Amino acid sequence: MQDSTYIFCVYRKKWLFLTPEEWVRQNTLAFLNQNLEYPIHLINTEVPIKINNLSQRMDIVIYKNAKPFILCECKKPKVKITQETLDQALRYNNVLNAEWVYLTNGIQHVVAKKEKDNVSFYKTLPLYS
Repeated sequence: MQDSTYIFCVYRKKWLFLTPEEWVRQNTLAFLNQNLEYPIHLINTEVPIKINNLSQRMDIVIYKNAKPFILCECKKPKVKITQETLDQALRYNNVLNAEWVYLTNGIQHVVAKKEKDNVSFYKTLPLYS
């Protein structure tokens, strides 16, 4: 058997192969829950969407008042956060219409908020409370 590392995802309730992107996703989930106090029951992972009739998935969606509140897009650490990766997350958000977009590769982080027809950038996401 090949040496492999797995991690248990408490959100999906299953063991997952620990890829670099999964490492970022799991650390982001822990940050959202433990540091920003978002309850586990409000967090969904691998949320399917359709963009131009193509199936896509959003890494993490946090709901507040039964509506999407934060869209999180996770990239592996070697993927730089660029305008192109931000545009991808914003395209996903055109479908979801979350108030906040969080883009991370575990090293770089971008926090954006929809404000009318503009996008503003912040240092961090809001606490749940």
